[in-house]
Amino acid sequence: MQKLVVLNGSQRGTEIAIGQASVTIGRSTECTLQLDDKLCSRKHCCVSSKGDKVFIQDLDSSHGLFVARRKITGREPLPPESKILIGHTMLVLRESGEPTELPPIEAVDREAKEMFQRFKAEDEKRKLYEKEQQKKKDKQREQRQAKSLERTKKHLGILKYLVVVVSMLIALKLALLSETLMGRFLALPLLILALAVGKTLQKKK
Repeated sequence: MQKLVVLNGSQRGTEIAIGQASVTIGRSTECTLQLDDKLCSRKHCCVSSKGDKVFIQDLDSSHGLFVARRKITGREPLPPESKILIGHTMLVLRESGEPTELPPIEAVDREAKEMFQRFKAEDEKRKLYEKEQQKKKDKQREQRQAKSLERTKKHLGILKYLVVVVSMLIALKLALLSETLMGRFLALPLLILALAVGKTLQKKK
């Protein structure tokens, strides 16, 4: 069996055994290990065991979960002697039979602060990069939409001209094929309408 040991903060020296039940860590009184750290979420992370392996999982914490100088986003194995950073609080995973030897508090606080600042800077850099990429995607999408709208307008213009041409052809055909004056007279309005639409399209163009 293994245990979690708090290395700094008001809970320095606290030990929590990792057994069959999951260990939740956070500021909430409902957590197995309640940390007095402003950068710790109410339910920050969860530590569980399966066989002889220990796993740690981030519970959508606000400021992130870091293990061995790396940010954890899901559920991952937790090797022995792994250092866990939650806010400015550092914990370590050890064998239950090992005596608890705590490193100097000044060294732990300094390491925790440096790690957190570095992770925060990297996180801000990542967010800025993602924001810039999103702007590029939005701009590309707007350009595609503008091109699509332009193509649609062009196709509509062509369609309108085709309608005019077809209407004129139909009117002329009716006029030529009609053997009576009345038939030719009926074809005349269609021809006039087609010419009027054609002039309107030319003005819009």
